[in-house]
Amino acid sequence: RTQVSAIPDQQVAAKANTVAERIKNFPQQSHLDTSVAVLAPINKDKDDSIATAGARRGCPEFPPSIVRAVRRAVAAPLEQLVQDKTIVSAEMIASVLPQMLSAAVGECIEDPTARRLYAQLASAFARRRSLLLLNMEKQVRVEELPWARPLLSLIKRDDTKQCVAVVKEAVRCFLAHYPETVTPN
Repeated sequence: RTQVSAIPDQQVAAKANTVAERIKNFPQQSHLDTSVAVLAPINKDKDDSIATAGARRGCPEFPPSIVRAVRRAVAAPLEQLVQDKTIVSAEMIASVLPQMLSAAVGECIEDPTARRLYAQLASAFARRRSLLLLNMEKQVRVEELPWARPLLSLIKRDDTKQCVAVVKEAVRCFLAHYPETVTPN
């Protein structure tokens, strides 16, 4: 019988590897519906021996840094993310709003492959650098890109209720939880 002796850093790395192995069981190109399965107690029969050795010695199952990372991967309504302290500021609401809006617009596309492609396009376009232009010129808009037009034509334009609901939810959460903060741009 061999005894595993590991320093805390090795235990944290082993626990992170355990979480990574558990996440592999979820479908790719998707989100976690819940963190319960991923953060379940370490099983000495299934999980890494270093991770189980740390759990036996009374170390917490997973360190807070790993728990926070897993919780950030969970898809949940904005209100729940704010209450769970996954989103902790008005600026964070503003940073996730484009992703929420692109998901709402993507729901208007019937084809799942085209929906994923739209989500990637919207995400990439939202990350682009902003420029200060002269003479009231404007930056290129996504609908002006020739390769985006066929994809955008799949969106049902009359289905904007979801987008309005997303914006209303974001504004309500912002005002309810961060009324003292200046509204982010």
